[in-house]
Formats: sequence, structure tokens, C-alpha cells
Amino acid sequence: MNPRELLPLLRRGDRAAFERFYRATKGALLAYALSWTGGRRSEAEDLVQEAYLGFLRNLESVRESADPLPYLLTAVKNRARDLARAFSPRTTSGGEPLAEEHGPEFRTPLEHVLDEERRAAVIAALGRLPEAQAEAVRLHSLVGLGWEQTGEQLGCPPATARTRYRDGLAKLQRWLGRFVHEQA
Repeated sequence: MNPRELLPLLRRGDRAAFERFYRATKGALLAYALSWTGGRRSEAEDLVQEAYLGFLRNLESVRESADPLPYLLTAVKNRARDLARAFSPRTTSGGEPLAEEHGPEFRTPLEHVLDEERRAAVIAALGRLPEAQAEAVRLHSLVGLGWEQTGEQLGCPPATARTRYRDGLAKLQRWLGRFVHEQA
């Protein structure tokens, strides 16, 4: 079942349905939240948890036919922006790698340093992009939304979302060189 199909079960308090819903959406939400927190995993997890809590609190107001992922993504983004306004943005990337979600794997110290440098460079570069382009890159590359959904989230046609993504990606490629490869 996709997340939309689980809504009626969630409304009835079905714990197993929530587990399926959580597993189906957590990866995309965490990747998106990490892009907003500069890779700081514990902050990203807090954002995701707050998004789920808000979603469950307002579950009755969510349309039966609605896709819940855009609601959750918007909640993550809004809370991240609130926190960014509340705290100084001078912190650096220091979060744990996303790969940890899939179990530990052996990496040499040099590989770990290079991964941290790449992540820090990409996150810093994302912060330099115009907001519309950065958001298009986050939604399409990190969350994995298609052009239709990306456009819906950005409030624009899919073709405009794709253009924003390509323009943003072109800038990232210029700034980062070998660290970024187009995935469109």
C-alpha cells in the first residue's frame, strides 16, 4: 500500500499501518531534512519527528485522496526555516552519514574524510543557490519526487520545476566540479 492508501487506517489508529507509512516515507523525509540541517543527523531526525507528530495531530483535516508526502515535506521545511531564524547559521556540517541508515560498512579514514568534505561542500553550495533552485534540487534529487510532484511543491508547472532544477544543478556542477553529477 502506498502512503495515500494508508490514510483511512491511520485515522482508525492502526499501529501496523503507521509502521508501514513510516517505513515508506522516512527515507525521503530524512534526506530532505538533512539538506536543511547541514547534514546534522540528530537535528534532521528531530525535524522529521516533529513533521510526523504534526501530521498525526492534523490527520482528520487531511483529505482522503491527498498524498501525505507533500504535507510532511512542507512541515519539515517550515520547521527548519523556523529553527534557522531562531539560531545562528554559523554551525558547520557534523552530522552522521545517511548511509548509516542501511547499516555500517567499512570505510578507511581517508574515505570518511572525503565523504565529509563532499557533503559539506554540497550543502554549502546548496545554500548559495537561489531558494527556488535549491528547493527543486532538494525535492528531485534528495527526496526523489517526480517533476509533477516537484512542481506541486514549488507551486509551478512541472516544466518550470525541471528548469529550476537544471539551472541549480548547472551552478552546483560549476562550483563543485567533480563532486556533482547530473541525475536527471
